Amino acid sequence: MPAPTLFPGFAALILSLAAVGCAREAPSVVLAHVASPYVEDEPEGRTLAEMELTLERTGATAELGIELAAQGPNVAPVVGLVGERNTNRITARELGRLSLDGDLEIRSVASDGRVGPRGSLRALRRGRLPETRVQPDGSVELGVPSHEEFTLELELRSGPLEPGEWTTELWVAGRPRLRIRHRFDGVAGSIDEIDCRPGPAPNLELLQEKLRP
Repeated sequence: MPAPTLFPGFAALILSLAAVGCAREAPSVVLAHVASPYVEDEPEGRTLAEMELTLERTGATAELGIELAAQGPNVAPVVGLVGERNTNRITARELGRLSLDGDLEIRSVASDGRVGPRGSLRALRRGRLPETRVQPDGSVELGVPSHEEFTLELELRSGPLEPGEWTTELWVAGRPRLRIRHRFDGVAGSIDEIDCRPGPAPNLELLQEKLRP
């Protein structure tokens, strides 16, 4: 029986489909994952949010992802009747504001002075918060869903970073509010330090110069 004949156009189609398959983006690999509280910069050091930090490798670069949640087992409530356990409505309101007004920046700088791309952020989850209400007759209701919807979880991403030792910072209104040191050698990586009360950045002048429009 003679071998089937492949028409040139059909052969070209097969080759192009194979090339597309090979060019597909490589799957991401989690290099490090850390859960940590975000504590206020007051002496009491209350936990205002829960954080999940993930360092992922995709191809030749790595990206740091940060999830901030206004609810969690260790989150301290707002003091007063509207505050409920494991929920902080001020944090939730602030997450919503920061996701909309452009007041939050994610900046990354390497130990050798390289500046990474500007990071990105998006609201991951919105919903109502439980609250305590005092009724006109003086009775108290616990865990009543709020009338207002809040941003309960915010995701921030550093953008793709090449191999190196990196410092990623969250800036709010011109001040660093969170600093994370992490490293990536092209294959493996780690999250080495989390600072919720950062002082001036060691590379601040360099950052300001290179980030200036």
